[in-house]
Amino acid sequence: MSRVTIQVAGILPFVVLKIRAFQERHNNKDSYDLIYTLLKYPDGGPGAAGRAAAASPVRDDGRVLESLDALGQRFINVAQDGPNAYANFLEGPDETDRKARLRNEAVAAVNHCLTSARAQ
Repeated sequence: MSRVTIQVAGILPFVVLKIRAFQERHNNKDSYDLIYTLLKYPDGGPGAAGRAAAASPVRDDGRVLESLDALGQRFINVAQDGPNAYANFLEGPDETDRKARLRNEAVAAVNHCLTSARAQ
């Protein structure tokens, strides 16, 4: 038996790293990781993630603000690459109805997170 101590990034640094990774690599998994984390964020999902991000000590850093702007642009609507990458990671090409729901889910999650972050 062993004991290990690990450091885990807060939600805002995680979101920044994931959106930057998605922009650079364009890997569907990065989009999935981002949306999954927002949806499963403790005590309220994307809204709670946004509130936690607003309370982060790095919230006003220029790179953070640039990354949040990129996140908003990449997920502004279902036609953008972010929601499509999320849906494509989870479903095959023939699952058009399911992929449409997933794209909507991704847009809603990011919008809710960003709106909650701005409201603080």
